[in-house]
Amino acid sequence: MGRDEPVLREEGIGSLSVQNAAKTFVRADCVALTHAAMRESLPSGSHSAYSCCRGTAKYGRMTIPAHLPRVEVRHDPLTCTRGQCGGLLETVGEEISEKLDYIPGRFQVIRHIRPKLACRPCGTIESPALPAQVIDKGLPTARLVAHVMTAKHVDHLPLYRQETQYLRAGVPISRATLCSWLGQGEYWISLLAEACKMALLEGAILHAALPLQGIHLLTAQLPQRAFPWK
Repeated sequence: MGRDEPVLREEGIGSLSVQNAAKTFVRADCVALTHAAMRESLPSGSHSAYSCCRGTAKYGRMTIPAHLPRVEVRHDPLTCTRGQCGGLLETVGEEISEKLDYIPGRFQVIRHIRPKLACRPCGTIESPALPAQVIDKGLPTARLVAHVMTAKHVDHLPLYRQETQYLRAGVPISRATLCSWLGQGEYWISLLAEACKMALLEGAILHAALPLQGIHLLTAQLPQRAFPWK
């Protein structure tokens, strides 16, 4: 091991003992073996996504793995919705939007299929509107965003641990993407909290959930519990 000391000094760890350096090399080998085992355990379609996630950072929209099951949701109006036409519609094409969904324990993909329909009486082509999404033009469903927020704030699970869990499930989602989903979800939660606050303040009486300790009552010498009332 004495001949390895100059090499260690060149790497910037010359102040470490030879024993500590050996432990460092062992840890590096363990990490490499762990990554190799994770790659072997992933489905065949997700190896490239794992390499992209662990290698050089690449920007852009993430790709939904092809091995995930698909659940189709069709939006098929029967008659024309323009004015008072009411004519029968004929399918001339379709638009497909895929959203990444999560059911506790597994992922799935929700496919919103919106056919392009032509109305011969009024000579128009229309397509049903996509249902409102928690993130416009985003991949996650509201259920997946709620799961990420619950794991982060309720279960105290950091995003880097969630990233590892999803990677084991065959869906590599970067921490940057999870952080973006978290911010969008917190925006909607703040709107919901404000609406709940306004609904409470509109009431005639506002009940307190917890008592206030140390309030002096006029009829008592010692502090007693008291509840605020509006």
